[in-house]
Amino acid sequence: MSILLQIEQLNFFKLSTAVLDYVNEALRFFFVEEWNSLYAAGGYPWGNNVASGQYLLAEEFRLYPTARLFDRDMAHVRALIGTGIVEDWDATALFAAILYSKVLDLRRSRGYRSKLRRVTPFSEAEHVDELRLVRNFAIAHANTASVTDVTYQAHMQTVLDALSALLPPTHPVLQNMLVLMSSKTFNTSELEFLQEELANEKEITEKIEKQHKRILENANEIKSMHARIQQLEMYISRDKSKPAEAIYTMFQSEPDFKGDTYYNDMINTTNKLTYGFDFKKFRKYVTDQLNLVKDTDMKLLIRIQLCKGLNHQGQKDEALGILDKMTVEALSAKNSAVIQARVFWRKAYIYNDRGYKEGAIALLEQAECLLTTTQSYEDIAEINYAKANIRLSQKHDNNDVSLKSSVLRHLGKTLEACKQCPGIDLSTLESQVALRKALTHLGFSQQGIDQHSSEEDLHAAEGIVNELLKNKDKLSPRNNLYLYFARSLLAYRRGKVMEARRIELEGRHFAATNHLPHEVQQLEMIKDFILKNERWRIFHKLIIVVILLICVAACIMCYCHYVKFEGEKVSGKVLCQRGSHGLLGKPKDGRFYCYV
Repeated sequence: MSILLQIEQLNFFKLSTAVLDYVNEALRFFFVEEWNSLYAAGGYPWGNNVASGQYLLAEEFRLYPTARLFDRDMAHVRALIGTGIVEDWDATALFAAILYSKVLDLRRSRGYRSKLRRVTPFSEAEHVDELRLVRNFAIAHANTASVTDVTYQAHMQTVLDALSALLPPTHPVLQNMLVLMSSKTFNTSELEFLQEELANEKEITEKIEKQHKRILENANEIKSMHARIQQLEMYISRDKSKPAEAIYTMFQSEPDFKGDTYYNDMINTTNKLTYGFDFKKFRKYVTDQLNLVKDTDMKLLIRIQLCKGLNHQGQKDEALGILDKMTVEALSAKNSAVIQARVFWRKAYIYNDRGYKEGAIALLEQAECLLTTTQSYEDIAEINYAKANIRLSQKHDNNDVSLKSSVLRHLGKTLEACKQCPGIDLSTLESQVALRKALTHLGFSQQGIDQHSSEEDLHAAEGIVNELLKNKDKLSPRNNLYLYFARSLLAYRRGKVMEARRIELEGRHFAATNHLPHEVQQLEMIKDFILKNERWRIFHKLIIVVILLICVAACIMCYCHYVKFEGEKVSGKVLCQRGSHGLLGKPKDGRFYCYV
């Protein structure tokens, strides 16, 4: 028994055909063309395979880690995009890739745009968004399978205009659209297919809405948990014998590799070779370990250490490229939170070196959030040390008390975390932190040197320097050079200018011997600071001497001018009159004499 369709029902199914078939096909074509216009020249044309899909996700995460695409309820969309086969992408995946991704930002001006035939003044993004709105309101959220003639004509014209702007004039989809708009019948097989597609679309929409609802419920639970944690922290803080941070250990788990003998040896060996600038052995060791190890997580950790060594060598571009690729790979790791956090703070160091302070701070904040449920003191130490370095490299006023206290607080947290890492040799990092604390007390940072330091700061810096001098032979070359910095500046603060200059020259010779050209620039900063202040002190003393001489001369002249003399000859000498000239004689009988 056949069913007689009303005109409104026929309109609905024709519109569904346009939206579910022709629009999706057009968006797939448009996406590939846009991608190739941006990335083909750089060696990354769209290959319609997994490699292309994973590269898109990696680039998107690098550009915008907090994008909507990486929310939990978008997992099925990420899975589709990750396959890289655009023919399998549904409308949700296509709109996510075209409209909401940073890798395909339609607001840019590109050469391909000039090849498109324009029939409206809208931009490409607006045309794609028009297609999305038609799909959502006319199909996905339709109450009944019917559309009035007026609404149908308006929607179909919107779709046709958008497709005309996004596709070349000879594309088959445009021809199919014109045929569909003029047709008066609808085949049964097409109708059944569209009904199935419509049911799938509604099912997916309902799933997303349910997941969104669950996320909101989880958010409320998390808020209540945070409130409870704050209450417990307040309770614990009343007992001074227990640190408030102890509460977090109740909710934290340890990474699988913590305490692992191989992991500890790998970290210690790579750190030793990196800090010792033995990069040839470092490269060989890392390559051998990557070929030897089978565990995925351990391979990721070794590659992160490789990036650390590359950064120390100055090969920041290569290091950043490896870290960008690892961003997506870390999502599927067993110890995902720790490995992602480590990738983020390692990238933050490179961002900071390149002057991108805000990006570096954002990465560190993300890394810190990832570690709220995982107990990894090694990463906590690095994050706090990176924060201290970023704070010191930012522009600030001299003697900024808040900056100094913030830096010292982060450095203190770093030292505390280093003590919680048994089996891992963090002595070099501890020495770096101690030297950084001493230099902070002395008012030294990458932006300059403060004019003054308090006696309390000098006493603290002196204690740190003396302690480090006892183990001077165990310090790395770079740490030894920073010790010269601290000793020279401390001597100057104590008023020992010549000793400060001597230590600074020794440090310069040490830097040349150990091939540390970058650090010599900071020695120049200390030298200029000492000489500038010393010249001012000498000039200041000369001014005082000149002023004193002028005052003495003025006193003598005034005294000679106002003393009254009487003219009288005494023993062949003529008594000076007031205003007469000559050498002042010895006083005799209360008188003064001039020799003539």
